[in-house]
Amino acid sequence: MKTSRRHVALAVLCTLGYLSATAEDVRLEGSFVNPSRSDTAITAAIDKSVADFNFIARPIARSRLKKANPPITKAAFFRDGAGIVVTLGIQKPARAAPGGSTVKWTRDDGETFDVAFSWEGATLVQAFTASDGIRYNRYALSGDGNTLTVDVTLRSDMLKIPVNYQFMMSRQINNDLNK
Repeated sequence: MKTSRRHVALAVLCTLGYLSATAEDVRLEGSFVNPSRSDTAITAAIDKSVADFNFIARPIARSRLKKANPPITKAAFFRDGAGIVVTLGIQKPARAAPGGSTVKWTRDDGETFDVAFSWEGATLVQAFTASDGIRYNRYALSGDGNTLTVDVTLRSDMLKIPVNYQFMMSRQINNDLNK
């Protein structure tokens, strides 16, 4: 009898573990850092996307895309009631409820976006929509919860090839984003 209870308990734990890995990932809360500060992947993705532009438009497009895609060295994720607050680098936080309505968010340079959050399994998807395109940030945690993979995709009718790049961040134990 004790053995069957253990099997049931083990089955329940396995099921709960599976559900937590496929539903909203509460482990995402906290701070993450990317100490490399490298923009090599970003530059390569931008160059690939603007390669077919003519010699006059290419540097303008490259400049706008680099401005919209600075290297992210810090990120913080916190719950705010039913919503999530995401802060990237030193930018203003973006707040929204996953699966809820879009909210207005203004970047530090004054450009305004519609922001929405959703869950794709355990991956948090953040969408910034502007009049000329949309940017998706997908945040996925490793199994141990210590490594955050950030996948960025920028789409626009002006780009034949979307800008797409990925980078990794490590959980910051002391949650101090000012370091």
